[in-house]
Amino acid sequence: MPSSNSVYRFGEYELRVRARALFRQGVGVPLPSKTFEVLLYLVANSGRVVTKDELLKGVWPDSFVEESNLTQHVFRLRKALQPEPDSPPCIVTVPGQGYQFSVVVESDVESLTPAKMTPGTLATEDEIVVQTIRERSTVVTEEIVHQPPALLPAARRFGWKTVAGVAASAAAQKSKAALEQSQLNLGYTRIVAPVDGVVAKRSAQPGQYIAPGQQLMAVVPLDDLWVTANFKETQLQNMRPGDLVKIHVDAYGRTYSGHVESIAGGTGAVFSLLPPENATGNYVKVVQRLPVRLRLDKGQDPDRRLRPGMSVVPDVYVKGSSSNAGGAAE
Repeated sequence: MPSSNSVYRFGEYELRVRARALFRQGVGVPLPSKTFEVLLYLVANSGRVVTKDELLKGVWPDSFVEESNLTQHVFRLRKALQPEPDSPPCIVTVPGQGYQFSVVVESDVESLTPAKMTPGTLATEDEIVVQTIRERSTVVTEEIVHQPPALLPAARRFGWKTVAGVAASAAAQKSKAALEQSQLNLGYTRIVAPVDGVVAKRSAQPGQYIAPGQQLMAVVPLDDLWVTANFKETQLQNMRPGDLVKIHVDAYGRTYSGHVESIAGGTGAVFSLLPPENATGNYVKVVQRLPVRLRLDKGQDPDRRLRPGMSVVPDVYVKGSSSNAGGAAE
Protein backbone atom coordinates (compact mmCIF):
# COMPACT_ATOMS: atom_id res chain seq x y z
CA MET A 1 0.00 0.00 0.00
CA PRO A 2 1.31 3.51 -0.74
CA SER A 3 2.43 5.77 2.08
CA SER A 4 0.07 8.48 3.30
CA ASN A 5 2.69 11.07 2.30
CA SER A 6 3.12 9.76 -1.24
CA VAL A 7 2.58 12.00 -4.25
CA TYR A 8 2.24 10.53 -7.75
CA ARG A 9 2.71 12.53 -10.93
CA PHE A 10 1.74 11.38 -14.42
CA GLY A 11 1.33 13.66 -17.40
CA GLU A 12 -0.57 16.79 -16.38
CA TYR A 13 -1.93 15.16 -13.22
CA GLU A 14 -0.77 14.99 -9.63
CA LEU A 15 -2.27 12.57 -7.10
CA ARG A 16 -1.87 13.39 -3.40
CA VAL A 17 -2.54 10.50 -1.04
CA ARG A 18 -2.72 12.57 2.17
CA ALA A 19 -5.22 15.04 0.71
CA ARG A 20 -7.03 12.26 -1.18
CA ALA A 21 -7.21 14.61 -4.13
CA LEU A 22 -6.34 14.61 -7.84
CA PHE A 23 -5.09 17.79 -9.51
CA ARG A 24 -4.67 18.67 -13.17
CA GLN A 25 -2.25 21.56 -13.67
CA GLY A 26 -3.01 22.73 -10.11
CA VAL A 27 -6.80 22.54 -10.51
CA GLY A 28 -8.69 19.94 -8.50
CA VAL A 29 -10.48 17.13 -10.36
CA PRO A 30 -13.57 15.99 -8.37
CA LEU A 31 -13.70 12.24 -7.78
CA PRO A 32 -15.91 10.14 -5.48
CA SER A 33 -14.07 8.42 -2.64
CA LYS A 34 -14.08 4.86 -4.02
CA THR A 35 -13.22 6.07 -7.50
CA PHE A 36 -10.18 7.80 -6.00
CA GLU A 37 -9.15 4.56 -4.27
CA VAL A 38 -9.41 2.63 -7.55
CA LEU A 39 -7.19 5.23 -9.23
CA LEU A 40 -4.69 5.12 -6.35
CA TYR A 41 -4.43 1.33 -6.54
CA LEU A 42 -3.87 1.39 -10.32
CA VAL A 43 -1.31 4.21 -10.11
CA ALA A 44 0.60 2.53 -7.25
CA ASN A 45 0.76 -0.66 -9.35
CA SER A 46 1.47 0.98 -12.70
CA GLY A 47 3.54 -0.94 -15.20
CA ARG A 48 1.76 -4.26 -14.65
CA VAL A 49 -1.67 -5.76 -15.21
CA VAL A 50 -3.94 -5.60 -12.17
CA THR A 51 -6.59 -8.32 -12.24
CA LYS A 52 -10.18 -7.46 -11.43
CA ASP A 53 -10.21 -9.76 -8.39
CA GLU A 54 -7.07 -8.11 -7.04
CA LEU A 55 -8.54 -4.67 -7.58
CA LEU A 56 -11.80 -5.60 -5.89
CA LYS A 57 -10.02 -7.05 -2.85
CA GLY A 58 -7.67 -4.08 -2.66
CA VAL A 59 -10.38 -1.40 -2.72
CA TRP A 60 -13.19 -3.35 -0.97
CA PRO A 61 -11.31 -5.79 1.31
CA ASP A 62 -14.23 -6.65 3.59
CA SER A 63 -17.17 -6.29 1.21
CA PHE A 64 -18.70 -8.18 -1.69
CA VAL A 65 -18.91 -5.90 -4.71
CA GLU A 66 -20.18 -6.82 -8.16
CA GLU A 67 -17.87 -6.42 -11.14
CA SER A 68 -20.27 -3.93 -12.73
CA ASN A 69 -19.59 -1.55 -9.83
CA LEU A 70 -15.87 -1.66 -10.59
CA THR A 71 -16.56 -1.08 -14.28
CA GLN A 72 -18.53 2.06 -13.38
CA HIS A 73 -15.62 3.48 -11.37
CA VAL A 74 -13.17 2.77 -14.21
CA PHE A 75 -15.54 4.55 -16.61
CA ARG A 76 -15.52 7.63 -14.36
CA LEU A 77 -11.72 7.59 -14.21
CA ARG A 78 -11.37 7.38 -17.97
CA LYS A 79 -13.76 10.27 -18.37
CA ALA A 80 -11.81 12.37 -15.84
CA LEU A 81 -8.32 11.45 -17.13
CA GLN A 82 -9.16 11.75 -20.82
CA PRO A 83 -10.69 15.21 -21.31
CA GLU A 84 -9.98 15.12 -25.05
CA PRO A 85 -11.42 12.29 -27.20
CA ASP A 86 -8.19 12.00 -29.23
CA SER A 87 -5.86 11.75 -26.22
CA PRO A 88 -4.45 8.28 -25.42
CA PRO A 89 -6.22 6.42 -22.58
CA CYS A 90 -4.52 6.22 -19.21
CA ILE A 91 -6.28 3.00 -18.19
CA VAL A 92 -6.09 0.12 -20.67
CA THR A 93 -8.33 -2.92 -20.46
CA VAL A 94 -6.51 -6.23 -20.91
CA PRO A 95 -9.12 -8.71 -22.18
CA GLY A 96 -9.63 -11.66 -19.87
CA GLN A 97 -7.27 -10.28 -17.22
CA GLY A 98 -7.92 -6.80 -15.86
CA TYR A 99 -6.62 -3.23 -16.15
CA GLN A 100 -3.22 -1.60 -16.57
CA PHE A 101 -2.24 2.00 -15.93
CA SER A 102 -0.32 2.75 -19.14
CA VAL A 103 1.11 6.20 -18.29
CA VAL A 104 4.60 6.68 -16.80
CA VAL A 105 4.23 7.50 -13.11
CA GLU A 106 6.71 9.41 -10.94
CA SER A 107 6.42 8.99 -7.18
CA ASP A 108 7.56 11.41 -4.50
CA VAL A 109 7.02 12.04 -0.78
CA GLU A 110 4.96 15.04 0.31
CA SER A 111 6.60 17.37 2.79
CA LEU A 112 4.99 17.50 6.24
CA THR A 113 5.53 21.28 6.37
CA PRO A 114 2.17 23.01 5.93
CA ALA A 115 2.05 24.48 2.47
CA LYS A 116 0.63 27.88 1.78
CA MET A 117 -2.69 27.35 0.06
CA THR A 118 -4.15 29.88 -2.28
CA PRO A 119 -7.86 30.70 -2.01
CA GLY A 120 -8.46 29.03 -5.36
CA THR A 121 -6.88 25.75 -4.26
CA LEU A 122 -8.88 25.65 -1.02
CA ALA A 123 -12.09 26.26 -2.89
CA THR A 124 -11.26 23.44 -5.31
CA GLU A 125 -10.64 20.93 -2.51
CA ASP A 126 -13.83 22.03 -0.78
CA GLU A 127 -15.73 21.42 -3.98
CA ILE A 128 -14.30 17.88 -4.14
CA VAL A 129 -15.55 17.04 -0.66
CA VAL A 130 -18.98 18.60 -1.25
CA GLN A 131 -19.42 16.63 -4.48
CA THR A 132 -18.40 13.41 -2.72
CA ILE A 133 -21.07 14.01 -0.09
CA ARG A 134 -23.68 14.93 -2.66
CA GLU A 135 -23.10 12.01 -5.05
CA ARG A 136 -22.41 9.31 -2.46
CA SER A 137 -24.54 10.31 0.51
CA THR A 138 -25.12 6.66 1.43
CA VAL A 139 -21.44 6.03 2.19
CA VAL A 140 -20.51 9.31 3.86
CA THR A 141 -21.00 7.74 7.29
CA GLU A 142 -18.64 4.88 6.35
CA GLU A 143 -16.01 7.35 5.16
CA ILE A 144 -16.24 9.33 8.40
CA VAL A 145 -15.75 6.21 10.49
CA HIS A 146 -12.72 4.90 8.59
CA GLN A 147 -10.98 8.17 7.76
CA PRO A 148 -9.42 10.57 10.26
CA PRO A 149 -10.37 14.24 9.96
CA ALA A 150 -6.93 15.15 8.64
CA LEU A 151 -7.63 13.32 5.38
CA LEU A 152 -10.62 15.52 4.55
CA PRO A 153 -9.38 18.74 2.90
CA ALA A 154 -12.50 20.71 3.84
CA ALA A 155 -12.62 19.59 7.47
CA ARG A 156 -10.90 22.80 8.53
CA ARG A 157 -13.65 24.86 6.96
CA PHE A 158 -16.82 22.79 7.38
CA GLY A 159 -15.95 21.03 10.63
CA TRP A 160 -16.07 17.29 11.35
CA LYS A 161 -19.53 17.44 12.95
CA THR A 162 -20.90 19.48 10.04
CA VAL A 163 -19.97 16.78 7.50
CA ALA A 164 -21.66 14.13 9.66
CA GLY A 165 -24.72 16.38 9.94
CA VAL A 166 -25.00 16.65 6.16
CA ALA A 167 -25.01 12.86 5.88
CA ALA A 168 -27.65 12.49 8.60
CA SER A 169 -29.82 15.16 6.98
CA ALA A 170 -29.63 13.40 3.60
CA ALA A 171 -30.62 10.09 5.17
CA ALA A 172 -33.57 11.73 6.96
CA GLN A 173 -34.83 13.33 3.74
CA LYS A 174 -34.57 9.98 1.95
CA SER A 175 -36.62 8.27 4.67
CA LYS A 176 -39.21 11.07 4.58
CA ALA A 177 -39.59 10.72 0.81
CA ALA A 178 -40.05 6.94 1.16
CA LEU A 179 -42.75 7.51 3.81
CA GLU A 180 -44.63 9.99 1.63
CA GLN A 181 -44.51 7.59 -1.33
CA SER A 182 -45.89 4.76 0.83
CA GLN A 183 -48.73 6.97 2.07
CA LEU A 184 -49.53 7.92 -1.52
CA ASN A 185 -49.63 4.27 -2.61
CA LEU A 186 -51.90 3.45 0.34
CA GLY A 187 -54.26 6.25 -0.71
CA TYR A 188 -54.68 4.58 -4.12
CA THR A 189 -56.41 1.64 -2.41
CA ARG A 190 -59.37 3.84 -1.44
CA ILE A 191 -61.64 4.88 -4.32
CA VAL A 192 -63.92 7.86 -3.61
CA ALA A 193 -67.04 8.50 -5.69
CA PRO A 194 -67.04 11.90 -7.43
CA VAL A 195 -70.72 12.56 -6.53
CA ASP A 196 -73.30 11.51 -3.93
CA GLY A 197 -75.92 9.06 -5.11
CA VAL A 198 -77.15 5.48 -5.32
CA VAL A 199 -74.99 2.57 -6.47
CA ALA A 200 -76.35 0.69 -9.50
CA LYS A 201 -75.04 -2.00 -11.86
CA ARG A 202 -72.37 -3.12 -9.41
CA SER A 203 -70.07 -5.69 -10.97
CA ALA A 204 -67.29 -5.81 -8.35
CA GLN A 205 -67.41 -8.06 -5.29
CA PRO A 206 -65.41 -7.84 -2.02
CA GLY A 207 -62.02 -9.52 -2.40
CA GLN A 208 -62.07 -9.38 -6.18
CA TYR A 209 -58.95 -8.25 -8.08
CA ILE A 210 -59.55 -5.34 -10.41
CA ALA A 211 -57.57 -3.81 -13.27
CA PRO A 212 -56.97 -0.16 -14.15
CA GLY A 213 -59.86 1.24 -16.17
CA GLN A 214 -62.27 -1.54 -15.18
CA GLN A 215 -65.86 -0.39 -14.59
CA LEU A 216 -66.95 -1.36 -11.07
CA MET A 217 -70.38 0.21 -10.70
CA ALA A 218 -72.60 3.11 -11.71
CA VAL A 219 -73.37 5.95 -9.30
CA VAL A 220 -76.71 7.68 -9.88
CA PRO A 221 -76.75 11.24 -8.46
CA LEU A 222 -80.08 12.12 -6.81
CA ASP A 223 -79.51 15.83 -6.20
CA ASP A 224 -78.87 16.87 -9.80
CA LEU A 225 -82.15 16.06 -11.55
CA TRP A 226 -83.42 16.90 -15.01
CA VAL A 227 -85.94 15.60 -17.57
CA THR A 228 -85.34 14.97 -21.25
CA ALA A 229 -88.61 15.75 -23.05
CA ASN A 230 -88.96 14.98 -26.75
CA PHE A 231 -91.11 17.83 -28.10
CA LYS A 232 -92.37 17.98 -31.68
CA GLU A 233 -90.70 20.57 -33.82
CA THR A 234 -94.04 22.33 -34.23
CA GLN A 235 -94.19 22.86 -30.46
CA LEU A 236 -90.90 24.77 -30.23
CA GLN A 237 -91.99 27.97 -31.97
CA ASN A 238 -92.21 30.08 -28.80
CA MET A 239 -90.21 27.89 -26.40
CA ARG A 240 -87.10 29.53 -24.94
CA PRO A 241 -84.57 28.54 -22.24
CA GLY A 242 -85.80 29.76 -18.86
CA ASP A 243 -89.51 29.15 -19.50
CA LEU A 244 -91.52 27.80 -16.56
CA VAL A 245 -92.20 24.03 -16.56
CA LYS A 246 -94.60 21.84 -14.59
CA ILE A 247 -93.60 18.17 -14.53
CA HIS A 248 -96.10 15.50 -13.48
CA VAL A 249 -94.54 12.18 -12.36
CA ASP A 250 -96.86 9.23 -13.08
CA ALA A 251 -95.33 6.95 -10.43
CA TYR A 252 -96.15 9.24 -7.48
CA GLY A 253 -98.96 11.39 -8.92
CA ARG A 254 -97.04 14.51 -7.97
CA THR A 255 -96.21 17.62 -9.96
CA TYR A 256 -92.78 19.28 -9.75
CA SER A 257 -91.71 22.70 -10.97
CA GLY A 258 -88.70 23.53 -13.09
CA HIS A 259 -87.52 25.46 -16.13
CA VAL A 260 -86.27 24.90 -19.66
CA GLU A 261 -82.51 24.59 -19.53
CA SER A 262 -81.54 23.92 -23.14
CA ILE A 263 -82.74 22.68 -26.52
CA ALA A 264 -80.73 20.00 -28.32
CA GLY A 265 -78.67 20.84 -31.39
CA GLY A 266 -80.48 18.34 -33.59
CA THR A 267 -83.37 15.92 -33.77
CA GLY A 268 -83.22 12.42 -32.33
CA ALA A 269 -83.19 10.92 -35.82
CA VAL A 270 -80.10 12.86 -36.86
CA PHE A 271 -78.06 11.49 -33.94
CA SER A 272 -79.42 7.94 -34.16
CA LEU A 273 -77.27 4.94 -35.04
CA LEU A 274 -78.68 4.81 -38.58
CA PRO A 275 -79.83 8.33 -39.53
CA PRO A 276 -82.28 8.60 -42.43
CA GLU A 277 -80.83 9.37 -45.86
CA ASN A 278 -83.41 10.80 -48.28
CA ALA A 279 -81.32 10.60 -51.45
CA THR A 280 -83.68 8.32 -53.42
CA GLY A 281 -86.23 11.04 -54.16
CA ASN A 282 -88.99 9.20 -52.33
CA TYR A 283 -89.37 11.72 -49.52
CA VAL A 284 -92.20 11.59 -46.99
CA LYS A 285 -92.45 14.45 -44.56
CA VAL A 286 -92.48 13.28 -40.93
CA VAL A 287 -92.74 15.63 -37.98
CA GLN A 288 -89.48 15.33 -36.05
CA ARG A 289 -88.86 15.55 -32.29
CA LEU A 290 -86.09 17.46 -30.52
CA PRO A 291 -84.82 16.61 -27.04
CA VAL A 292 -85.31 19.46 -24.57
CA ARG A 293 -83.66 19.40 -21.15
CA LEU A 294 -85.94 20.49 -18.32
CA ARG A 295 -84.15 21.22 -15.05
CA LEU A 296 -86.03 20.54 -11.81
CA ASP A 297 -85.81 23.20 -9.13
CA LYS A 298 -83.81 22.09 -6.09
CA GLY A 299 -85.37 21.13 -2.78
CA GLN A 300 -88.48 19.45 -4.22
CA ASP A 301 -87.41 15.85 -3.63
CA PRO A 302 -86.18 15.62 -0.01
CA ASP A 303 -86.94 11.89 0.12
CA ARG A 304 -84.95 11.30 -3.07
CA ARG A 305 -87.66 9.17 -4.66
CA LEU A 306 -87.10 10.15 -8.28
CA ARG A 307 -85.11 7.68 -10.36
CA PRO A 308 -83.77 7.69 -13.95
CA GLY A 309 -86.16 6.25 -16.52
CA MET A 310 -89.45 7.26 -14.86
CA SER A 311 -92.22 8.47 -17.17
CA VAL A 312 -93.34 12.08 -16.75
CA VAL A 313 -95.67 14.54 -18.48
CA PRO A 314 -94.17 18.06 -18.77
CA ASP A 315 -96.04 21.29 -19.43
CA VAL A 316 -93.97 24.23 -20.65
CA TYR A 317 -95.54 27.66 -20.20
CA VAL A 318 -94.59 29.83 -23.16
CA LYS A 319 -95.94 33.15 -24.32
CA GLY A 320 -99.54 32.74 -25.37
CA SER A 321 -99.99 29.00 -24.58
CA SER A 322 -98.39 25.92 -23.06
CA SER A 323 -96.68 23.01 -24.83
CA ASN A 324 -97.20 19.44 -23.64
CA ALA A 325 -95.08 16.38 -24.43
CA GLY A 326 -94.25 13.10 -22.75
CA GLY A 327 -90.74 12.76 -21.34
CA ALA A 328 -88.53 10.58 -19.19
CA ALA A 329 -86.68 11.59 -16.07
CA GLU A 330 -82.89 11.46 -16.45
